Amino acid sequence: MDLIKISNKLDAKLVVDRFKRGDIGVILTDTIYGLSCLADNSSAISMVYKIKNRPKNYSFIILVSDFLMLKKYFLVSKEQEDFLRKSWLDKNSRPTTFILNIKDEFANKFGVKKSNGVAVRLPKNDFLVKIIQSVKSPLISTSCNLSGRKEVSSLREIISLFKFNKYKPDFIVNYNKIRSRRKPSAIMDIRRFPFVKLIRS
Repeated sequence: MDLIKISNKLDAKLVVDRFKRGDIGVILTDTIYGLSCLADNSSAISMVYKIKNRPKNYSFIILVSDFLMLKKYFLVSKEQEDFLRKSWLDKNSRPTTFILNIKDEFANKFGVKKSNGVAVRLPKNDFLVKIIQSVKSPLISTSCNLSGRKEVSSLREIISLFKFNKYKPDFIVNYNKIRSRRKPSAIMDIRRFPFVKLIRS
């Protein structure tokens, strides 16, 4: 595992290049550290399942950079978009993931079951948004842990977790003076909007 130290926005290119070549990284979202790779890279996604020792019937959160990218991949009504904007564009509100219907042509590409809906979030982390914009593809995101175990929230814990693991991420992003919030995002299912189902508070 390589450690990539981030001190300014110019360092984003180092992370972008690694994702573009198909690598799997540990990167800070706007909540906790997560495992990420390009959402349209099936081989990388398969490796994430191996790293986590997670059954393949569990899908991952998809991170998008803006509403244009969201609507490219997901079915979003005007009412749903207005609702999402109020949550995602408010920097002071809690990061929230929403379950939406993905378009037919991307369900297989991302390896997700359309009938279950797909969790998606626009991060409030500007650096992460810049990464997604630069790779020109959504990223998958999942908690940095082994399946069934609690999330880890520090670099020391992450390095220790994967040190002797057969499968491990290719790189870890080390942020200068930035700490994780140590609390996962809330999750809401809005596929039947205006009915909203709270999945995780």
